[in-house]
Amino acid sequence: MDEKAFDIPRRLNDPPKLFLWDMDIAMLFSTCFILGAIAGSAILGSIVGGALGHYYGRLKSGKHPAYAVHLVYWYLPIGKMKAVPPSHIREMLG
Repeated sequence: MDEKAFDIPRRLNDPPKLFLWDMDIAMLFSTCFILGAIAGSAILGSIVGGALGHYYGRLKSGKHPAYAVHLVYWYLPIGKMKAVPPSHIREMLG
C-alpha cells in the first residue's frame, strides 16, 4: 500500500483528510453508506462504498491531488466553456 495514504497533514497546502482517507474518497464512501442506509441496507452500502473508494483510490494514485476536480471538469456538463474559438486561430484580437 502507498505510504502517502497514511501521512498526517503537516502543511496548510496538504489535501484535507478524514481519518486516514483523502476527503474525496471519504465522501464517496459516506455517500454510498448513506444511500444504503436509506435503502434499508447499510451493510451493503458500506461494502459498495468501500469497494468504490478502494478502486477510486487506485485510479487516482500517482496523479494530481485534485484529480476529482479534473474528472468533474471533463465528464460533467458543469463549468464548460460556452464558446471556444476554432483551433486553427492562433492569435486573437481584442
